[in-house]
Amino acid sequence: MAFNPDEYLKSSGAFNPDEFLKNYPVKEEIKKPVTPALERFTQGLADPFLGGGQRAIEVGKAPQAFVTNPLINLLNVLGQKSFDVGLKATGQKPAAEQIQQDIAQTRQNYVAPEGIDFVRMGGNIVNPTTFMSPTNAATNLGGKILTGAATGAGYSALAPTMSQEELQSNLGTGAITGGLFSAGTSALGRVISPNASTDPQMKIIKDMGIIPTLGQSLGKRWNAYEEKLTSFPLIGDIIANARTKNEEKFRTGLFNTILSNIDEKLPTTQLKGRDPLNYTKDKIGASYQTLLDKLGAIRVDGTFVSQADDLATMIKNSGMSPEKVAEFNYLLKPIEDALRQNNRGYITSESYKMIESQLSKQIKKLNASDSTFDVKLSVAASQLKDNLYNLLERHSSTLPKIKGKTLAEELQRTNKAWAMYKRTVKASGAQGAELGEFTPSQFSRAVSQLEPAKDRYGEGSALLQEVSDAAKSVIGNKISNANPYVRSLGTVAGLGAAAINLPNYLIAAITTYGLYNPISQKLINKALTDRPDLAPAVREFINQQSPRALAVMPSLLGKNNE
Repeated sequence: MAFNPDEYLKSSGAFNPDEFLKNYPVKEEIKKPVTPALERFTQGLADPFLGGGQRAIEVGKAPQAFVTNPLINLLNVLGQKSFDVGLKATGQKPAAEQIQQDIAQTRQNYVAPEGIDFVRMGGNIVNPTTFMSPTNAATNLGGKILTGAATGAGYSALAPTMSQEELQSNLGTGAITGGLFSAGTSALGRVISPNASTDPQMKIIKDMGIIPTLGQSLGKRWNAYEEKLTSFPLIGDIIANARTKNEEKFRTGLFNTILSNIDEKLPTTQLKGRDPLNYTKDKIGASYQTLLDKLGAIRVDGTFVSQADDLATMIKNSGMSPEKVAEFNYLLKPIEDALRQNNRGYITSESYKMIESQLSKQIKKLNASDSTFDVKLSVAASQLKDNLYNLLERHSSTLPKIKGKTLAEELQRTNKAWAMYKRTVKASGAQGAELGEFTPSQFSRAVSQLEPAKDRYGEGSALLQEVSDAAKSVIGNKISNANPYVRSLGTVAGLGAAAINLPNYLIAAITTYGLYNPISQKLINKALTDRPDLAPAVREFINQQSPRALAVMPSLLGKNNE
């Protein structure tokens, strides 16, 4: 039979556990009730004052750590001693001792609810110190984290403490919490209003009918990383195919932008190589012919003749050399020749277009010169061209309008379409543009090279520059132009990964296709770029004001029932 200690003790009469528990029952621990909400709120309001008072006294007791002037040190010490003596004379304890006693008593009696004490936090938040803190003006993540860490440490310094060790622990906890909190709110701001949702270049690209890939939507370094991934076998082919399609859509959207000036667009059947270029040229030519037929002969009125004479007189009296004066007279010669062919004071619409074209070429040539006289000639030639257009306006005002616009306005729109078209011709002839299919970078160079006013491209106002800049920024470089060394390394790395674990590599390829098929691209881009108009303001508010939420640190660091 096994030995039973309880039975042995009962039988021996030495000790009976049941009788003992009956006579001396275990008293249940009496839990203190939670401190009333009003007291908790008041305590939260008082915390920063108590902690701030402690810090102020600590500074007064150790001025040598903050001030190097011995005289000021002495005055600080004497002032603190005098303050303490005064308190004792009135029967009060020195400030440091009194605050310490208040903190100890609060910790002994304060009972917080289970979980987070939101009421005490509310007191922290309405404390005036909350509104004295600076907003977070940093623009990059590192700056925001540093500001958050400093703010968190600052608010933590206002938490009442019982020792220097506790203060140091609070400062470290506050700095870490503040840094992480700022990083989190920065990420939240990006979710609410991603950079892509406020990027005007992204809007231009989307308006052209292009749906950027994941990397193109995220932009900058992500776009560069995505481009490098095209070097990997299979995975890279999927990505490269999506990016190449966007280049095709860019060219299609560009030609449609040009044709919109004459209310035309490319056919729905996809055109390859130089076909879109030739199609656009034919449509602009047809528009010119229609307008010129409707304009007919244009009467050169007295207003134009008087303006031309004034310009010629101005140039003659400007002190220019006879050669430069003759150069301006050469600009007037085509108009005189056209009038001479028709004694009744009319020029044909074909002659008008030829004269306008010659003036445009001469103005471009003069603008490229650094000569002071050439600049003056350019101004005069531009004024002559404006006067010629005004002549056309006066003539066309007597003719029927087309879709609410005068023939002069329609001719101006067609001229603009032609100028845009010439930039695509330049890009199509660039080295590396196979079959005339140019890249955003090649088109950007063409826009720069054909801009007649030298400063306009630098100012960002050249014709079609906003389109070329957007395409170059969002769509990026052509795949075939990537660094060959990077492509080789990517190929080797991809083949190595496939050799080591082919099933996982195939899963990665399938996942890539899931991200880069047309439907997914549209959904991803929409998620990254479509936001309400209010979103940027909400993001800005979160980024700037979120550090003030760290005012609750005294409550989070508070210790109770000690």
